[in-house]
Amino acid sequence: MNWLRKRPVALTISAIIVVISFAIMAIRDEGINNADVIDYTITVTQATDDTYVEAVQEARQAVDPLPRPEGYLSLGSTFDFDNIRVTLGETIGWTDINVSWSDNDGKDVFSIPITVTNIYSSSHRLHRWMVTMFGPDGLRLDEVDSYFNNDIFNGRNDMRPNATMHSYIHILYDGDGEYVIEFSDWDYTIEVIFQVRK
Repeated sequence: MNWLRKRPVALTISAIIVVISFAIMAIRDEGINNADVIDYTITVTQATDDTYVEAVQEARQAVDPLPRPEGYLSLGSTFDFDNIRVTLGETIGWTDINVSWSDNDGKDVFSIPITVTNIYSSSHRLHRWMVTMFGPDGLRLDEVDSYFNNDIFNGRNDMRPNATMHSYIHILYDGDGEYVIEFSDWDYTIEVIFQVRK
């Protein structure tokens, strides 16, 4: 009969081990560092089955405090992305590519003003590989930032904490219609969707 008394304790210990395992797997998927893993695990192991989901959400917010906009944004929006505060202008300007050796020579390009502020605690930058442009047909557009000296991605854009840069994003014009600028990190994406009429 002693084994019947020990069974609830064994089940409780097993349940705690399972919860810890799932918490650690979730943390690894999110790419959170080791110091955050300890806090996350302590919070989750104190939870019961009924409060497990709430505990996970609270622990995530504790190690991932930046607000993440829901839905789609448009030109003129301000949002935080990868510890950078981004503000996009509401109007676009026009130019063209004037580089004889390029396949894009003579093609139209529009530019959008952009202001970025480093809200991180050390030097940081807006990385080119995290930003993708799509044209009206839904296909990824060629990158044209290297053709323009005033583009946010051309040259050095490292910033000290609280530093701000004013620049432009240049986008290859591929006909009138809906364009998308996609700011994408490993675990979330912010889409800026807007119409262009030439």
